Amino acid sequence: MASSSSSNSTTPPTVPTLSNLPFTMTIKLHSSNYPVWKAQAVPYFRGHDLYGYLDGTISIPSKELNISDSTTGTSQTIPNPLYH
Repeated sequence: MASSSSSNSTTPPTVPTLSNLPFTMTIKLHSSNYPVWKAQAVPYFRGHDLYGYLDGTISIPSKELNISDSTTGTSQTIPNPLYH
């Protein structure tokens, strides 16, 4: 049987920055232009699977992970790659 190599590192997901938004609104957001802004912004965030962070259905991952070594009984804190 051939052995397969696997990587133990986890690549964090790519998160688009707000500067890459496909629309530009030069008018400051206020109550009279909110429907137009929302009609443009919501599909973008849903398309990138980010809308759940805005409406609260997806919880934000913790900044750090506690990793325990059961053989030595020690633990260490490492950055959570999913927090980005």
